[in-house]
Amino acid sequence: MYQSILTITAKEDVYSMFHSWHKGSSNKVYAANAGDVDGQKLCEKLSLFGMEHSSGKDVKEGQCVFSCGMELSSGKDVKEGQCVFSCCWSCQTRTHASHLPPGKYKEHIDFLGVIFLHGLGDTGHGWSEALAGIKSPHVKYICPHAPVMPVSLNMNMSMPSWFDIIGLSPDSQEDEAGIKQAAENVKALIDQEVKNGIPSNRIILGGFSQGGALSLYTALTTHQKLAGVVALSCWLPLRATFPQGPISGVNKDIAVLQCHGDCDPLVPVMFGSLTVEKLKTMINPANVTFKTYSGMMHSSSLEEMMDVKQFIDKHLPPTD
Repeated sequence: MYQSILTITAKEDVYSMFHSWHKGSSNKVYAANAGDVDGQKLCEKLSLFGMEHSSGKDVKEGQCVFSCGMELSSGKDVKEGQCVFSCCWSCQTRTHASHLPPGKYKEHIDFLGVIFLHGLGDTGHGWSEALAGIKSPHVKYICPHAPVMPVSLNMNMSMPSWFDIIGLSPDSQEDEAGIKQAAENVKALIDQEVKNGIPSNRIILGGFSQGGALSLYTALTTHQKLAGVVALSCWLPLRATFPQGPISGVNKDIAVLQCHGDCDPLVPVMFGSLTVEKLKTMINPANVTFKTYSGMMHSSSLEEMMDVKQFIDKHLPPTD
């Protein structure tokens, strides 16, 4: 999909343009042709939005211009003194100026997304770093933070948690109301990304441990068609509430990658085995993949992350 561009001249108010963009549609992409704007001042204004600096003060003809923490723009036709800046809300852009008139560019954005939910006591920051090592430039990665709440399993200590966990045995009582509310919150997050321009069937939902459990439950109960699920070291919550036999929802044929360490002391691999058996009765069994990793505990590994990358690349390929 090729997005329209907006080219501004040096006499226009750069700050106002980006402020207007920031509050407007997240799918609009802009280029700033700011030939006579002082590069440092422009950088200072743009940094107010938490963007990376785009310096055009000393740009020479043929140089590349770095834009918004993304890939390098090709500056083959950029003339001396111009400042080319590009950004989109998803921060997943590729800018090519090599075959366009000076100061303009063609923007190509693939609207694809991965929403990944962290485990108990963690935050989204840890998994955002892990996913950075396997990310594809055409995919937006979202790693939200769970709310802080008392957790029964941990003596009611408050910590980031998607829902309360009472025990870690197959017959432990479950926080049914909390799990269902957490799933609604994830569905609202998916809806927000749909509003931002990513169709739900171009979104993979994933998570680790408690986050993986929530991703599985959400995918099986939502009316939003998803591209797939990545479920790491987890289990299926409220499994007894699901009907026997195949589900009839929009995700009855969803692709699932389930991974587990065979030495996991917290969520034993047996949980993973029971979950995959249940999943294969609910959705198309041909689309369920279960991988175990020798010696891996309640953690991740490079081998597992490479399998995750392969799954994401397969089910979220770039669009032409």
